[in-house]
Amino acid sequence: MHKHIMEKWVAELRSGNYEQNAGNLRTGDGFCCLGVLCDIHQRENEGWVWETASWGDGAKAYRQPKDYMNDPAVTTLPVPVHEWAGTQSVSPSVPIGSFDEAEDEVRSLVKKLALTRTEGIIGLADLNDGGMCFDGLNFEQIADVIEQNYPTL
Repeated sequence: MHKHIMEKWVAELRSGNYEQNAGNLRTGDGFCCLGVLCDIHQRENEGWVWETASWGDGAKAYRQPKDYMNDPAVTTLPVPVHEWAGTQSVSPSVPIGSFDEAEDEVRSLVKKLALTRTEGIIGLADLNDGGMCFDGLNFEQIADVIEQNYPTL
């Protein structure tokens, strides 16, 4: 991931300007950590909009209105955002082992989420959303994870 984009992203996650949500990049006024990155992208790139998704649960899709050939992004980064940010994929992930030195609360959540992961990585969206019986990390904690792992995101 590009360092200058990472620095903007973690600053916004820590700013208190975003209400955190789970499940979608954006729902109403709430954002997933990946949705915050899309919002930064929108400020720096003309022609991108948040649109209400067609299925009516309040989710917002991020897209270029003129680009009707590609589906709008709702849960992962659009490919142009992933390329702009320099992430490894549209669903940035970190190695589960990178949490060995994390605070107890973070390590505990990652252990719960890791039970369903066989590939040894965990997505930032998963860290944001948590699981059915537990909450995810807050934006401050996610910002720490991004800072510590950005070269491999």
